[in-house]
Amino acid sequence: MMVRISQKTAALLVLFIFVSVVPTSAQVESATVVVEGMACPFCAFGVEKRLKKVAGVGTIEVNMAQSSAALTASAGDSIDVAGIPAAIRKAGFTPGTIEATAVGTISLEDSERPLLMVDGTDQELLLVNLSAEIWQQAAGLGAAGKRVRVRGPLHLHPDEPAGLEVVRLEAVD
Repeated sequence: MMVRISQKTAALLVLFIFVSVVPTSAQVESATVVVEGMACPFCAFGVEKRLKKVAGVGTIEVNMAQSSAALTASAGDSIDVAGIPAAIRKAGFTPGTIEATAVGTISLEDSERPLLMVDGTDQELLLVNLSAEIWQQAAGLGAAGKRVRVRGPLHLHPDEPAGLEVVRLEAVD
């Protein structure tokens, strides 16, 4: 028995298969933030409720014992790290250190200010406080145009790109 399908159906089927097979990943994949002053389950609920409104956030795990919240991006999305401090303040608490993991490429146009160009966004993260070893690794990966995953504390500034202090840097396939 022969089954006939229209060109439109065939095109939609091919598109579905393509989208299903192409890997998608968040570009700011995760962030962990210290929440100062959080002392009860109701506090944790309020923090979680506000953080869910930050663009790109998929899941949140609030840890009262460590006074922190761990955010993971929605599938194929990127967390808007600049929105995290405001969300915590709206919940009535003080944001502390934010650590993030981001994926992108390193731009070396300004040899003294390497930037992580975050994939899929217009976001740039200034790579700061690089050791000589990490600087050399970043320069090599940037010159080769390789995608990288960077993890470290964020330094948010209103008038320039956020700084990302590189603790870990690795090439991404």
